Amino acid sequence: MGKTLVIRYAAYGDWLYTLPTMRALYDRGEEVYLHTNRKGIDIFMQDDRLKEVSWFEPFVVPKEHQKSAIEGVWEALINRIRPDTLLHLSNTIEGMGLAQREQPRYWNLSINKRRKLLGKKPFAVMPLHLCLGNEKDAYKEIETKGYAAMAFTSKEIEWAEKWRDANMGRFIVLMPLHGTTLHKQFPQCQDWAETILKKYPLANVYLAGDGQGVNKPFGFDGRVTSTLGAPIRQLILMARYADLVIGPPTGLLTASVMWGTPRIYLATDASVRQLTYGAQYDFSIQSQTKCSPCNRAIYEPSDCHVPVRDSGLSECSYTFDKEEVMNRVEFVYSRCPWSWSGRHRTPLYVSKVPPPIEAIDWKPEPLSGIAAGAAAL
Repeated sequence: MGKTLVIRYAAYGDWLYTLPTMRALYDRGEEVYLHTNRKGIDIFMQDDRLKEVSWFEPFVVPKEHQKSAIEGVWEALINRIRPDTLLHLSNTIEGMGLAQREQPRYWNLSINKRRKLLGKKPFAVMPLHLCLGNEKDAYKEIETKGYAAMAFTSKEIEWAEKWRDANMGRFIVLMPLHGTTLHKQFPQCQDWAETILKKYPLANVYLAGDGQGVNKPFGFDGRVTSTLGAPIRQLILMARYADLVIGPPTGLLTASVMWGTPRIYLATDASVRQLTYGAQYDFSIQSQTKCSPCNRAIYEPSDCHVPVRDSGLSECSYTFDKEEVMNRVEFVYSRCPWSWSGRHRTPLYVSKVPPPIEAIDWKPEPLSGIAAGAAAL
């Protein structure tokens, strides 16, 4: 047993894929210190298995100072904690599974060559491989133990179970309106929701999002509920107790992978295997655009292999076979309820006392070589 400092700035879904790695550290008795960003705090704010959590938002720092800011923050953490192990996970999905522009040796490859190099290893396996030191052990961990759960308080779980009880006997479909980038959008959301609601009188649709995407909330016969603005922790619990989650690559779809809730992941930049390996009840589908999966980290229209549509969205967001998707919805509906009946592979983890949390403010300071070496990893 020793001290391990885990460092990662990541989005919600990326952190959910990292939970099996955190479980591995807890299981071997490590004293785990976590350094992350604001979204990481949302995921770990109640996890009593952590010795300490600190957070810093590097992207609010002027771009020309970001590198020195990160190095300064890391140096201070290393000097204070004196970890036995530094587990740097910042590039375990983007970088190892999705090429970044800063990686021309991968970015400029043909699609097929990039798929062969970056498109095989599942996202949950990537950080776990670094932690365990052996790829076979990482696969075995996912295959035998499955995914790992976030820590929630008993009050949070009580709310979620009351929500499920209030919807007992209904077919609950959770749909994110959009993700964060142009290939993580859901232009079919309203059309597909209305198709489901017309076919299944007992269906209710819950919409999630922050209101910043192309799609906006809509209604249908009083059976569509908007949760825009709801806390992400609440939405992640709703993904456990829903009967089906449908949508593009977002934290909510990754939450359904974590819990083992039936899902239709609309895979675009990555493959279905990378997104859902080892997960229960998977009915995900790959975009029919020829460049999908591209295994690129897409942020700008120029990052796409084919021109984006006039809407500003990637072509791959549109090319899913609606009939095939609805066939998968019917399969799930015909076996409902199965996602909330006590057969989740991933059990809940109830936390009692939240870990100490420190917000770090950056100020320019002289830098030694310790953090500079860590940043180069």
